[in-house]
Amino acid sequence: MSSLPKSPLLVLSALAFSALALTLATGCSSGGTGDGGGSGDPGAPPLGDSATAGAYLPDDGLIVVEMESGLATGSWAEETSLTGFTGSGYLRWAGANMYSAPGADAFGFDFWIEEPGEYSFRIHNRHDHPDSTLANDLWVRMDEGDWVKAFSWQRGQWTWATNHEFSPSNKPEARYDLTAGNHRIEFSGRSTDFSVDRFHLFDAGVADPMNTSYPESSRAGVSGSPAAPGSAGMIVADASRTSLVSLRAAALTDRAMEPWLSSAVWSIPGASFADGTSARSMNPVVVVQGGAALPVRLELMTEDGTREFRSVLNVDGAAAQLAGEPFIDGTLELHFALHIEDVIEVVGGRGERASLRAIPSANGLRVTLRPTSSGLWSYRGRRSDTGEVVQGQFVVAR
Repeated sequence: MSSLPKSPLLVLSALAFSALALTLATGCSSGGTGDGGGSGDPGAPPLGDSATAGAYLPDDGLIVVEMESGLATGSWAEETSLTGFTGSGYLRWAGANMYSAPGADAFGFDFWIEEPGEYSFRIHNRHDHPDSTLANDLWVRMDEGDWVKAFSWQRGQWTWATNHEFSPSNKPEARYDLTAGNHRIEFSGRSTDFSVDRFHLFDAGVADPMNTSYPESSRAGVSGSPAAPGSAGMIVADASRTSLVSLRAAALTDRAMEPWLSSAVWSIPGASFADGTSARSMNPVVVVQGGAALPVRLELMTEDGTREFRSVLNVDGAAAQLAGEPFIDGTLELHFALHIEDVIEVVGGRGERASLRAIPSANGLRVTLRPTSSGLWSYRGRRSDTGEVVQGQFVVAR
């Protein structure tokens, strides 16, 4: 709710079981209070010797992040009605005004800095309130430091105007002094109807730093760009690249149970967690390497106790899509949409071999098996129309 002083100054989806949908896609303390925000000093940054998995990487001093790439939930609404945004959409704070309560529905992004120094920070934003000092801000914090108000003074259009407010008389253009290494920036809602599209973080050497044609920055350990969000039943990650996957615990069960979900524990062999999430996050982001379908186990703690759910992450372009439970005590189905001969060779985790006969299904052929060992399994068949060998892999867990 501030004005600028007169001086001028950013699928993966598992095959469904129950209501599971894994959609590809992205700790909050109360720092500053009131209209003035807090100090802009970041806390101790999580530096490290290499970029954390999924961290955004600079390109010649510029980092570009689309806001909709984050795990924004709660009162953040992803929209496309206001033309002029970049990426697949923008976020609008649809919640109440949070002038004295930073941290509401916070979400964030990890990024890596190669060269230490001063970095300008700009949000591509919009607000349309007749009073340019209203509906024009959000909370932001760097490296778990204090929450600071970031505001825009230009209304009625998409703009890069971004200032920090430390006090009524201290409202500089937004910038950070950053060390080399890993950092994390977080956002939370403040003023109703403020819209944010993307942010740019850049050093003094970047030419035309607020050009909206710049693509989103690449991410550590991720080759290629993630696919667009999908729905249940769609397939997952590309076998030739590493992909980011957003998991949502509430999608595994009846939506009516969502308010009673108190905690979660995820287990996915070979996956690492990104964007500040962990195996105990309700909606984590994981980095998975394409090539083999992976088992997913989720333990959900509710008021009635612990419930376990199982599913599988499939691989885009694989000869077969897996359904069921890739666990030793589970039943697993391999679904082939191609014209496949009806005998499939399967090799188990301990080298056991079997020739299984496929039977017709709604969309092709399917093979059913109950794995007897954990580890990397493989299957091999032959196309009936061309004679081409088709094969794939999947991991079975205990």
